[in-house]
Amino acid sequence: MDYEMVKEYLTSIRAELLAEDQFAERWRVAMGDETYMHPYGCLACGRANGQHDFNDVLFAIYPESLPNDGDKEINWGVLGIGGPDSLRYTSIGRCKFCGQCDVEPDY
Repeated sequence: MDYEMVKEYLTSIRAELLAEDQFAERWRVAMGDETYMHPYGCLACGRANGQHDFNDVLFAIYPESLPNDGDKEINWGVLGIGGPDSLRYTSIGRCKFCGQCDVEPDY
């Protein structure tokens, strides 16, 4: 998936896009020291193998009600969802090798 297209989609459904330090603060309040998912592997090229292989990492906190976007190319089900009900989120990043955003998360 194209990184910019994913960002536009997340913005269109009113997801809150945060840098990791901002997200980590919110996560600690909800989950304490539990780990959260980062981009880890790239499903497009298969070359990324860790957080250090992604640029422009963002964390998207989903709105309370998610749209039924089954007819769109991207939907929240494809991007994945994690966290407690109060902080449902996904992480996105741009693969350093191919520039795509088909992320396999690391928990």
